[in-house]
Amino acid sequence: MHEMVFLVYPKSQHEENEVEFWEKHWQKRCNYIEEHGTPWQFDGYWQNKLYKRKIGVFNRLVGDARSKKILEPGAGCEIVSLAQVSRRAQVDLLELSDSAIRYMKMVRDYIGLESEPRIYIGKGDLFDLPYEDNTFDITWNSGVIEHYDFADKAIIEMKRVTKPGGNILVAVPNLIAPELLANQFKNRRGTEHYFSQRSLKNFLENQDLADVSVETVPQVLPSTTGDKYIKRFERYEPLLGIFGMIHFAKGTKKL
Repeated sequence: MHEMVFLVYPKSQHEENEVEFWEKHWQKRCNYIEEHGTPWQFDGYWQNKLYKRKIGVFNRLVGDARSKKILEPGAGCEIVSLAQVSRRAQVDLLELSDSAIRYMKMVRDYIGLESEPRIYIGKGDLFDLPYEDNTFDITWNSGVIEHYDFADKAIIEMKRVTKPGGNILVAVPNLIAPELLANQFKNRRGTEHYFSQRSLKNFLENQDLADVSVETVPQVLPSTTGDKYIKRFERYEPLLGIFGMIHFAKGTKKL
């Protein structure tokens, strides 16, 4: 893959069946809700701020989402897509594992959307999406493609189900985010590709997408930072946005 850093740590998720790995991961998230009464992404100032910022970046990149059809394969714990329902979008959320599907439904119910007909949650493979060509206005995911050496195949499949002139978006880890740099030095477990803004833009352009733009979510401080320090520092974070945790990139499927 073009200009992308690949970091391999001692223990890889690919050492076991992918579905089994994610089944265990999302079961822990389900257990968290049952034990604490709230999803992880709502439980804490840092998490709340991150998701609000992600929603803001997504909204800026896609513009008016009213009445649009949105697909998020590999949806996991995302609430960004669910937030689009308030903009009258139709949202399809797909996952591989049963526990991930259960978790998404728990999050949906937690925010009061259990009877919302514009939300579909089901099983689907990012590399073999169960839809006809040219179905969605927006196809996107967050925290997904960095786990694969062959992420270009994911973009090809996402592009297939997106209408001409529609948008493909991805959100991925920022190569120079302080917390991720620390993980590199600590040799943390897992395998992920980290991107710079330039490498992410080049990657999507190499998949024959037009008008590619990249925006970084200005969440700079590590997730372990105490709330009082986050609140003191947050006014300065936009000035240091290039070091934020996550890059968003949007490209357009050519007509």
